[in-house]
Amino acid sequence: MTTPAGDIATPSAGHLFRVFLRLGVGAFGGPAMVAFIRRNVVEQRRWLTDRDFREGVAVCQALPGATSMQLSAWVGLQMAGVNGAAAALIGAGLAAAFPVVLGYIGDRYPAQSGTAFSAIFFIALIGNMTINKSFGFLAQSHGIQQYPKVMLGCLLASLILLSLVVKQLPGRTAPAAAPETIPS
Repeated sequence: MTTPAGDIATPSAGHLFRVFLRLGVGAFGGPAMVAFIRRNVVEQRRWLTDRDFREGVAVCQALPGATSMQLSAWVGLQMAGVNGAAAALIGAGLAAAFPVVLGYIGDRYPAQSGTAFSAIFFIALIGNMTINKSFGFLAQSHGIQQYPKVMLGCLLASLILLSLVVKQLPGRTAPAAAPETIPS
């Protein structure tokens, strides 16, 4: 394990989970997330030196898969061992729960499956891409400091929209009871 680069105490697995959950929720994917992780881990928290971080990026890029997810686990491993790696990886990966939630909604409301559900999924993806592009613009023009405020606003808007959509969807109905037969 690496000791933090500055005078900051070594983070716990729980702290790593929370930090990478925040990063994962705001993730827009791709190698650009490495810069956000670097800013958080090297510049703001001083958990790693720039050289240590670059070495970690090199190792993670040599492996198949999403570099940002691997880098999350690598930072967690450096800071708090295997528990830290697991905590950081789970925290960063929880944002991937979105498709699982959509799958649950599709299972819960089978009448909405097919074309209607595909249209809902398509609209959600377009919204996600729009938000991601907006976050990239925000980070470039106003700095990353405004990011948490925008994330909270988007989360609130998403929850409001979700509650409106769920109210409109018909729920499952109980199966009709079999008629009682009177014994003769």
